[in-house]
Amino acid sequence: MKACGAVFVRTRKASTYITESLAAAREGLSQAFSNTSMEPTDQLYLVIAVVLLQTIGLWHQKPDERAVSSLYHAMLVTMIRRAGLIAKNSMWTPLKTDDVQTLWRDWAFHETTKRALLLSYLHDCCQPIFFGLPSSYFPSEAALQMPCEDDLWMAGSAEEWFSVLQTPSMQSFQQRLIGSDLCSNLASMNDSEFIPTPTVNRFSHFILIHAILRDLFAVCSEPINSASDPSRGRQAPSQGLLAVQYALHNWLRSWTLCTAHARSIGDPSFFNDVLPFYWLGQVAILAHQDGLPPFSSSDRETGEVRFKMVKRWFKHIRAFLNKGDESTIFWDELMKIRLHNWQLEYDADGRRN
Repeated sequence: MKACGAVFVRTRKASTYITESLAAAREGLSQAFSNTSMEPTDQLYLVIAVVLLQTIGLWHQKPDERAVSSLYHAMLVTMIRRAGLIAKNSMWTPLKTDDVQTLWRDWAFHETTKRALLLSYLHDCCQPIFFGLPSSYFPSEAALQMPCEDDLWMAGSAEEWFSVLQTPSMQSFQQRLIGSDLCSNLASMNDSEFIPTPTVNRFSHFILIHAILRDLFAVCSEPINSASDPSRGRQAPSQGLLAVQYALHNWLRSWTLCTAHARSIGDPSFFNDVLPFYWLGQVAILAHQDGLPPFSSSDRETGEVRFKMVKRWFKHIRAFLNKGDESTIFWDELMKIRLHNWQLEYDADGRRN
């Protein structure tokens, strides 16, 4: 946790501490990977610690740290798989006890573990998005529940937590503690009769949009066999691309409902500011349709080239949204022009470097 906090302290000492923490966590993971007799609780705590540090490592300012973190991500997924942590977490049920303190602590550990596993899943989704690398998790492995509602998670005591549980809800007591199914939520995004509900919180949307983007970047990276659209000089969308576009549309509907019902959180950051990821999907679709990197058939960029390109897209998207232009009806044509300009800018930087 200190290393995560050190990210916000922009000093040489903090940077050194982060690097040392990453090295220590990786060493611990390597040792645990070869230790088959490790206690399950110790294993869980190690996974939680490594997942948090991986969040720093995968987006570290140094390319070599990002590369190493990608390698350790695969090792972490293997360890999670070998220990059956996802299956154990998904089978959890609330304790049958009248002791609120005991019930709260047991649930809190379960929810913490679940969120760490979900964060690992999110990191896995980022591999094809930011680095052009394949996912380590199998599609059927994401048998996790979504994060619980924010008020339960933020409760600072057993009494406060229990008080939140007494408030009216669309879900049952057990559903609120366990959470809704991740795979079902993802599948519902492809449903033509999708009806968004306010029970899906911001963190859940953060996970869902990454899963959708993972599928989108995978589809866009496939060889293009379909005929082009001569009227616009673009590739005709495949069935896979159309399905992901529909999921993006439904995700936006759900996100709009979520933010309409959620209370103000002040300055949004991290998973609270999720809308740019939706527009990242729209930009990726346009880049794919126009045959631009990183999806051009002649040169499908991966690794550092992909990372820098997507980060550059994010920079422009955030600047665009900060101007309040996200509702423009000319988004498609405007982004087509900007994509070409961004590509020229990227190429110019590449020549200078």
